[in-house]
Amino acid sequence: MPCRLNTSQRRAGGAKDVASVSVGKLADLKRDSVAIASADANLITVVDAANPAQSLTATTPVVAVNLEGNELPYSPPFSVKFAIQYTMPLGETGWDAMFRLDTYYQDQYFAREFNTSNDTIDAWSTTDFQVRFEEPGDEVSILLFVKNLTDEDNITNSIVEGAEVGRYRNVRILDPMTFGAALVI
Repeated sequence: MPCRLNTSQRRAGGAKDVASVSVGKLADLKRDSVAIASADANLITVVDAANPAQSLTATTPVVAVNLEGNELPYSPPFSVKFAIQYTMPLGETGWDAMFRLDTYYQDQYFAREFNTSNDTIDAWSTTDFQVRFEEPGDEVSILLFVKNLTDEDNITNSIVEGAEVGRYRNVRILDPMTFGAALVI
């Protein structure tokens, strides 16, 4: 039987969080899930701490930056996760094989509230796959997995460090394709 959870919350300053989750049965599939998120907000006027002319040691006057109309940092306008799982018996052995595929997509967003071109984090996606062999009721299972199946070098975060260390930009990327096996006892 399908079930659905939809939430919407409005925060101070007009920010709105939306989340939607659906879990149900599709054809012969044993489990599927979908999650979709969206956000929007209004920002105010602040000082750009990453601007060298406005550092703690600068002698120039502080210049306020109007952020009206800018997007919130780390708030992609759209993201979606889709997971599908199928479990089948392995003949008369008493073991089951479970196959699972997870895909996540995140739209372009900004790493800082100033929304400059250097603050842009491009849209990215990742896909993971796993196969699990297990005997129901037993505590032994074998897991085979591949993470980041398409081996994408996705930048997922960007930070401007403080004036004390030269205001360099630090980026984070997803791990490369990783595969492995695990025996769970």
